[in-house]
Amino acid sequence: MNDDSLLHRIHNITKEELFALYQLADPRQSLIYKDLSIVLSGIAVGVTEQKENDIDKNCIIIGGPCICYCQANISKINIQDIVDIIYPLLTAKQMGSKCLIYFQIKESVDQQIAIDHYHSAVDSWNTLFEKLTLLTKHIMSLLGMSDKEVSIISTAEPRIDEIITNILSLDEVNRHLTEEILYGLYSINNTGSHPMGNEFEKLLLEVYKRNIISYLPVTINKILDLREDVDVLVVENCTQIKTSYRASELHRAVFKTNSEISHLAYISTPGLNGYEMNQSYPRHQIRLETEDAYILKNLNRSSEGVKSYYSNIFPENLYPSELDYVEQVIYSLNNIRELVL
Repeated sequence: MNDDSLLHRIHNITKEELFALYQLADPRQSLIYKDLSIVLSGIAVGVTEQKENDIDKNCIIIGGPCICYCQANISKINIQDIVDIIYPLLTAKQMGSKCLIYFQIKESVDQQIAIDHYHSAVDSWNTLFEKLTLLTKHIMSLLGMSDKEVSIISTAEPRIDEIITNILSLDEVNRHLTEEILYGLYSINNTGSHPMGNEFEKLLLEVYKRNIISYLPVTINKILDLREDVDVLVVENCTQIKTSYRASELHRAVFKTNSEISHLAYISTPGLNGYEMNQSYPRHQIRLETEDAYILKNLNRSSEGVKSYYSNIFPENLYPSELDYVEQVIYSLNNIRELVL
């Protein structure tokens, strides 16, 4: 697939610019990553530059979807959210590594007031986490992964919240995470400055800090109760690349251990309009609540770049081999719907 054209449409950045800003290299040239499904399919765009022996193949792989737009409603979970669960799991399976899937429930509760201007009940978000756990375990079973290989985390769990809050309370961490570093955290082409001037600026900056903290090896060590420093490989879409990059800078500046944070970045899932799904209007999203007939009609009408993406989106374990790409999407969604709706 022509990942550069889709990358530019979604993020308004070229692959060359992305590589230069975030010190990325072509994963197809890496002995560690070149045979991964996400790389062979062309979905993966870049990986943090490194010497081949810099990252242990048994690092902790972390990932997870951005769920703050779903209004605590499982039916509004979309294909992008599902893909953002599949790819870290699949990569961990193929690398023989342990995986941590984050669901940022606490941050989503806080962010919802800035996005939707109201709060869903906290119980609704906790119920959503239970449903997302079922969804994740479903994907794990299809990939042949056990509970010993995967940790599924809600940041609203008191122990997890306390770990992140305690690290964030360190003076040296707060001195490093200045407003200048946080503004435009999700503008990967550096043209935006959100949430500067937003009425919820203070709240959103706190969420951004917590998001950065979640990538740190010291955070992962405490969450998983590990005795030794571990390397962290972030397997997430390109929207998250600056956040993990800022975490890597913070890690080197403050914690100075031998562990590393790397990012295997893949193209953010496009909506039917060719732009990032989570940033698109509902009519351009493919959600659990979206009718099969609507998916069939509109996915076939989408651009060649979108069709190419969806032709490579799912590993073969998730669908019968005789299905075409639209049927694969519908089949996978129907299996998930039966489980969580």
